[in-house]
Order: sequence, then C-alpha cells, then structure tokens
Amino acid sequence: MTGEVEILGFDSDLTGYGFFNEKRLTFRYASPGDLVVFETRGSGKRKYNKILEHQKKETIDYGCKFFTQCGGCRARNIPYETQFDLKTRVYKKKLFEISGDRIQFIPARKTENYRNRMDFAVFPEEIGLHQEGNFRRIIDIDHCNLQKEIANRELNALRPHLLPLAYHRKSEEGYLKYLTIRTSSSGELMSILTFTLPFRDTEMEKEFAEVILKHSLADHILFCFNRIKSEVSAVGEFKVLKGNSFYTEEILGNKIEIPFDSFAQPNPDGFLPILEFIGKKTSLLKKSILFDLFSGSGFFSILFGSHFSALYGMDSVPASIQKANEILREKFPDKKIDFRCIDLYQTKELFLGDPKNSFLIMDPPRNGVGKSLLEILIQSEVQDILYVSCNPNSQLTDLETLLPFYNVVDGVVTDPYPHTPHLESVLHLSKK
Repeated sequence: MTGEVEILGFDSDLTGYGFFNEKRLTFRYASPGDLVVFETRGSGKRKYNKILEHQKKETIDYGCKFFTQCGGCRARNIPYETQFDLKTRVYKKKLFEISGDRIQFIPARKTENYRNRMDFAVFPEEIGLHQEGNFRRIIDIDHCNLQKEIANRELNALRPHLLPLAYHRKSEEGYLKYLTIRTSSSGELMSILTFTLPFRDTEMEKEFAEVILKHSLADHILFCFNRIKSEVSAVGEFKVLKGNSFYTEEILGNKIEIPFDSFAQPNPDGFLPILEFIGKKTSLLKKSILFDLFSGSGFFSILFGSHFSALYGMDSVPASIQKANEILREKFPDKKIDFRCIDLYQTKELFLGDPKNSFLIMDPPRNGVGKSLLEILIQSEVQDILYVSCNPNSQLTDLETLLPFYNVVDGVVTDPYPHTPHLESVLHLSKK
C-alpha cells in the first residue's frame, strides 16, 4: 500500500506526524508542512512505512551534512527549544499530577560537541556510523558534530591508516572492526582499536602499532581483541600501546579513573544538574549508610561517599564490582566498603542494613528497576531513595508500583543529549 501524508506537527519522540485514512502516522526527520509519500512494507510486528519521497516545505540548514543518513541525531530539523519542550511535555504533565511543580526541568547548556565517546565502525573503504535503520551499512563520516573537535581531528589523523586493515563482515577477511574515541572534560584523549582475535601477536600487529603511535594524537592508545563475529567495540583482551587503560575525569572536584571498557556518562557536563541535586540531598539528609544499586564501578559512591560511614553496592558485572571495591577502599580507608556481584533483576532478598538510617541511590538500565527489586523496596523500611533514570517511560511505570508506598518529594530532569529523544532524571522518593 502506498499513500501521501502532510506533516501536521511534531510528536514527543521528535518525529513528524500526519494522518492517512484517519490513522495517525509518524515519520523521522519530517517537519510541519512537508509531504511524505510512503509505502507500507512487511507484516505483523515487522510492518513499517518506508519513505519513498520526502518533499520539504522549506530548506533547513541542519548543521550536519550527514543528518537523516546516519542513525545518530534525530531532530536537527527542530529548533532546540522546541525539542526540549516536546521531549519533556508528557513527562512534565504526569510528574505534575504526582508532585505538583516540585520537579525542575533543565535544558542543555550545549547542543553540539558534547559527547565524550563515539564508536566508529570500520568497513572496507568506509569508517563511520551505522545507517539509519540498517545495521549492516554505515555512512562514511569524517566529522561528527556531537563529539569534541579534538576527537574529530583524531578520526581524520587515523582514517587513512585504518582502511587497509578493515574487516569485511561477509567474507570475514581483514581484522579491524571499530575505532572508539573517548575524551575527558579536561581534554584527555583515548583511542581504542578493536580487532578480531587472529590479529593478536602477529608481525602485522607490531608494524601497525608503530604506524598508529606515529600518527595518533591520543594520550592513551589501546588495541582490543574479540571474536571474529562479535559486533562489540572496546571489549575483550587488550594491550596498552601508550598511556593507561583508563582516562581521568574530574567531576565535582573528584578525580575519577574511567576504564577504557566501562560505561560512563556520555555527557558529564550535561549530567551535572543531577549530580548537584544528589550532592545536596546526601549532605542534608545526614544518613550513615549509602546503598548504591546498579552501581557499576561505584560512580555515585566515589562522588558522595564522604557523607556516609558505610558504603554498600550491588551490580551484576564482576569486573565493575572488583573495580569499585578497589577504588573505594583506597579513597575511604576508614569506612566500611562492601560491594557485591548481585543480579538485582533476579534476587528475592537484599541486605539493606539499618533501613531507617540508610540512603539508597539506584540507577537502573533503560528497562527500569524490575519487579523483584520493586517488591523488595516496597517491603523494606528504607526511608529515602534517589531514583536516577535514563528512560522516563520506564521510570513512570515503576512509579505506578512505588507511589502507594513512597511520595515523590522533588527532582530534576535534564537533557544531556540534544537532537535525540533521550533525557536523564532523578527523583527523590520518601517512604509514606
């Protein structure tokens, strides 16, 4: 089936919407007044509308020549003020119904050059980002407006030397799969090159290492090796060619070592309003025990552990737990530190110490807290929870379960990811 739709407005996910046969349809990159000719393809859950022709009402300077081609930005056709309003509108309405006007909504301070990590796929003759809607193809990119300019310079300094080793996904020839570039707010630069395992310890690897050391601008350079068919970057066995296996980020006066293969906030500066909110809460509530759930390497405990006498953490990744224990025991030698490897989605019981004298921070993945942990929290006597989320939809779903037992005191919602539909939030929940 084919049809034509006039775009009438923007949706909350930053798509353009219109109607066809009284059915509401949405299309990425479309603006009000545009005409979209589409064809319906597939069936069942695989059914989708393929854009055949997109007639724009007016010419817009997107500020990026790759917009609509790569799968990174979604909303360069929308002024940022409108983006922020669209992204927060539904969330703002629902939170107002729950807690009145006690939630602060803070827009981004920077809309470009804010990301501290980018992963570029290396294909024969191409280095770039995956094509919108097609993981098997990439858009050849020499400059990304989302990453810092020093990272763009590194991309172009290495580009001509990477292509000869590019891994071919069909024939499985070649070795180099990804170039990952990470930066710190202070300007440290890290480059991680991910190869297939057969490349390790070869004469070719030694020769290539000399080339990279000569041309790279990075403070830290690593080679990483994983399985041939593994489509993950910066994961696996590794070698340090230069510098360290970590870079240092300074946040709220704390210097934090970020391992090359660990998750870290893609935009620490944009996340700062949430950290400042948490800092005020931990200092004002004066609890003695901090429970850090979905802790990773102990990010929140490192920043705010000075306010507590005991720090307990839980996460499902053994390497992160090991790193958290090492860092925190060195940073706070006089405090009780106990971080454990626990799958918080499966556990039926959880040690929460003295719940009335405890403060709990949880920062779950995008799918939310999970039924098991929600049940534990409901039955516990933990008085104060800070629920940090990168997905307002799953956070609102979890609140439906928690609200009969907890009040939403206040919170902060901020936007570290302009041109995308994503937000970050923190809500203070207090036991009824």
